[in-house]
Amino acid sequence: MKKKKSILPSFFKLWVFLATSVLFVGILRGEGTTENYFALRKSRDRLVEAVDKLRKETSDLEEEILKIKTSKVYAKKVYKEKYHATENGESIIFFAD
Repeated sequence: MKKKKSILPSFFKLWVFLATSVLFVGILRGEGTTENYFALRKSRDRLVEAVDKLRKETSDLEEEILKIKTSKVYAKKVYKEKYHATENGESIIFFAD
């Protein structure tokens, strides 16, 4: 009795050939050069760093807002420092460096 030849290996070979052909044609046309790949990768890394930095800043600001909301003393301190506010009879002296 003869064994039936599996169609899977020939299908796999055809698939690999087509995929390789598409990649080769793309490289020849200049659409998928490795230079572009590395430039995009570098750009992506910079964007990821920027997003991480912004997430950290957002977290810090949320923490600051929570402190201001929960502590009147801290809120008053921040208000005085940021807006140079004074109470009655108080004055601010600025020194030149």
